[in-house]
Amino acid sequence: MLKEVIDRLISLKGRPLVFIFSSFIHGAGKSFLKNKFKEMLEKEGYSVYSISTGDIFRELAARNNMSIDAFVDYLYKNPNIAQKVDLELDKSIYETVSRLIKEKQYDVILVDSNLASYYINGKNVIKIKVVSDPDIIAKRVFENPRKSDRSYNSIEDVKISILKRTEEDKKRYARLAKEVEDPFWKKVYSNWGKDVFDIIINNNSTWEDSIKQLLDGLRKITR
Repeated sequence: MLKEVIDRLISLKGRPLVFIFSSFIHGAGKSFLKNKFKEMLEKEGYSVYSISTGDIFRELAARNNMSIDAFVDYLYKNPNIAQKVDLELDKSIYETVSRLIKEKQYDVILVDSNLASYYINGKNVIKIKVVSDPDIIAKRVFENPRKSDRSYNSIEDVKISILKRTEEDKKRYARLAKEVEDPFWKKVYSNWGKDVFDIIINNNSTWEDSIKQLLDGLRKITR
């Protein structure tokens, strides 16, 4: 079933296919779904390259001897440094994916990034938005503390933290849109939040249900 859909997409859009997973709220599950999709694709025999802002961010945090959450807090308190980090992350993904598209070494490229949908474009690019209810996200995080090194006293505490970080992201991107001089990146940050997506996945239920939504969306594209 998956192979039929992917083969059809490759015949229509070319190789490599680029799938971008984005979300406008922390904890929606885009990274988890991207990883599950990667497993499914590799099981079908496709060559897959996966790149994530989270992976690059972890490397930067480790380089600074900080946990991810501590590094996030540090950047929120130091907006000038945060701006440089944001640009470094986005430019790294943009340059890597652009190169891989030209090289055509892989069947599929998976991108886990909230901004990539605004700077990676093309016939072979499929943009996916993952949404989830803040209450459901908070419950998941609270019941699975391994996903964060933060300590929470209640589900409501988690929800407040998630919404706060999401709001801080909005402010950060708005500031970047004003302060970045490069016109290309200024446009990227100015467009953040606009609807540019081919598929929207509601990740309030199980990951199996979300993958089904993804496949249903891909089938519609092939018609």
